[in-house]
Amino acid sequence: MAIHNKSHNNHALMSLNKMRKEESLKNKTSSDFEMPAEIKLLHSISDCGVFLKQLPDKSIQLICIDPPYNLELAGWDIYENYIEWASKWIYEAYRVLSDNGSMVIFGGIQFRDAKSGDLLDIIQYIRKNTKFKLVNTIIWHYKNGMSAHRFFANRHEEAIWLVKSNDYYFDLDSVRVPYSEEDLKVALRDKRLNPETTRKGKNPTNVWEIGRLNGNSKERVGHPTQKPVAIIERFIKALSYPGATVLDFFAGSGTVGRVCINEGRNCLMCDSDNKSLEYFAKHISLMEELGQNTQYRKVENIQDFLNIIQKEILQMKKGQSNRLTMQQKEGQGPVTIFHKDAQIHDAEVGNTSLFVKKQLEYEFPMLTFRYRKDLSKKEINEALKRVDKYLGQTLFVESASIKPDGGIIEVQDDDGNWRVVVVSEAKHQGKDIENIKAGKLVGKNNNQDLMAAGNAIERAYKNVNEIANFMLSENYFPYILFLEGSNFLTQNVIVTRPDGRKVTLVYNDGMLNRLDRLTAANYGMPINTNLCENRFVKCNGATIMLQAASIYTKGEGGHWDAKDMIEVMMDVARTSLKMLGKDLFNQLIKK
Repeated sequence: MAIHNKSHNNHALMSLNKMRKEESLKNKTSSDFEMPAEIKLLHSISDCGVFLKQLPDKSIQLICIDPPYNLELAGWDIYENYIEWASKWIYEAYRVLSDNGSMVIFGGIQFRDAKSGDLLDIIQYIRKNTKFKLVNTIIWHYKNGMSAHRFFANRHEEAIWLVKSNDYYFDLDSVRVPYSEEDLKVALRDKRLNPETTRKGKNPTNVWEIGRLNGNSKERVGHPTQKPVAIIERFIKALSYPGATVLDFFAGSGTVGRVCINEGRNCLMCDSDNKSLEYFAKHISLMEELGQNTQYRKVENIQDFLNIIQKEILQMKKGQSNRLTMQQKEGQGPVTIFHKDAQIHDAEVGNTSLFVKKQLEYEFPMLTFRYRKDLSKKEINEALKRVDKYLGQTLFVESASIKPDGGIIEVQDDDGNWRVVVVSEAKHQGKDIENIKAGKLVGKNNNQDLMAAGNAIERAYKNVNEIANFMLSENYFPYILFLEGSNFLTQNVIVTRPDGRKVTLVYNDGMLNRLDRLTAANYGMPINTNLCENRFVKCNGATIMLQAASIYTKGEGGHWDAKDMIEVMMDVARTSLKMLGKDLFNQLIKK
């Protein structure tokens, strides 16, 4: 099958790499994802170097490979210059791996022959020549193996787990090892351990006791270096999420593909040996005998595979906010110091912002957008220095950063500079309505209907002011605050308790309301207005620029709908692009 190198330069397909790198997966588990309705699998017989060059940058969540060890077992295992050969696929693997992805490489530590390539050579090369980070060396320990008389009989093999950044996906809960009944009782008595986590099971550690496949093993399909399903399964479950794409460009027996089908991951496989197709077919037969699901969509070429995945991601994004809301209301939201409604609101604003970026890319295909989760204090200070050399002199903490709940969307101008388009913040404060409906009384003596207002606005304006500093040289300020909760009412609300008593929440009550602080900090500007364009006022003969945030609140105590937030954010984004018009002109007129 001839595969042409077209997809790598296809703009529509290249957008695939932008879709996954934007969302932080660091604190997510498989429960945060839906199982895909259909598994997509491509099994190509081709050279791995040719195959890899067809994949877009950062399009793969997990690479799991068992490369040749150069032990001269067969023609496919002989390489005169092993590391020179390996360096080519290592380079491509780094390119195609997502920022939150992982790569697993199996290997042996055997260098009795100077020509042999082994895992130590690969580790040394990666350490000196790439930006990969080594998370773990996994020791695969097995009891069965060949006997030896001239050395200690080998009973283990190794695998290395590599990542590109510290924001890698890792679902430990999916691979925890259950305690025995007795051990669990002991563990629960240990005050150093979290009881909730302990009940889920123990960390399998980096030494895995899993038996080798012998000649009589029911998993055997005929490949001489076939790895057990249990090993591959542990890597795929821990390092990828349902619906993610897993890549194995030394497919061999096809065990990675088998596990992907069983665990709901899409899979790309490549091998130079035509027998790989026969081995994988045997895997499918064995799965059928075990009563496992073997349904998957066979895809013939990379172009089609990427197009299908891209379409699914776009569809997923459209309904993501609603699904996320339901999931999080069922208790699967992020665990923070904030209450559940605040968690839901934070997550929805963040995911809505990601969708808005996709909408902007669709609406303005000639422009390049990017999404950022944070802005470093160092960047802010450097921006201030460009305005005036005496500003931004002090940086106490090198790693300090600002992290708006909705992140930051930027556009690249004609000179290649990134300019802010939208910054969004979520604030939910005040549970009075929910408490009253539930019949819950609050206060020191549990005899009050209303709680004293908190400090959400103070927290919000720390970010507002920092980003205002970052954008001091701009004539616009696209900062949006989405507010909800009883502390941000704009009208009186009557709530009925379970016992029938009605409680009136007075929106301008000092105990309850925080909009007074908010509007004061925002120079008295009105609520629910696109204030992206900065205001210029004269004072004592000087002109002062006021950077006022756009403030939107559910004044009746309701919750924000994703559709409404998209409308607001797109309005502000379009205003930003209008203000940047002259700096985007060359791109906008490009045909």
